[in-house]
Amino acid sequence: MKLNIILVIFLFTKLHLYSQNIYYGYPVNKNNLKTGDIIIINVPENINGRFTKSVELDKLVEFLYSKPNLNFKIELNIFYGSSMLNMDYSEHLSDNLKEVLEMKTELNNCQFKFNGSKNPIFLDKKSLNYKLFNTRIEILIE
Repeated sequence: MKLNIILVIFLFTKLHLYSQNIYYGYPVNKNNLKTGDIIIINVPENINGRFTKSVELDKLVEFLYSKPNLNFKIELNIFYGSSMLNMDYSEHLSDNLKEVLEMKTELNNCQFKFNGSKNPIFLDKKSLNYKLFNTRIEILIE
């Protein structure tokens, strides 16, 4: 019985200390971010594989600039059309996002990855919101 209690306390402590937080939108308290956390945001306005000037893009730049001591992996997930189109479009958006961030900041703590439609969150393809909910940017804290 004592062994079971000790095991439960040990597991609870491990899970609590090494938990992963998922944020939808930028977290209010940015000081609590740690390795393994994920931030999910909407894809800023874009046309033909290029981002337009938008408040969302400025918020992304501000957020990344506010945390120079963290490393980020930015993944683009696009679900607009066929899988080939999604991959190409997410690649162009990823390249453009890298250009925009290099122009606005001197960040060297970001990696970029484009997934196309390979990484869905919501799997019900018959749903009307399948494309809307799966099209997103994920910022992984490394």
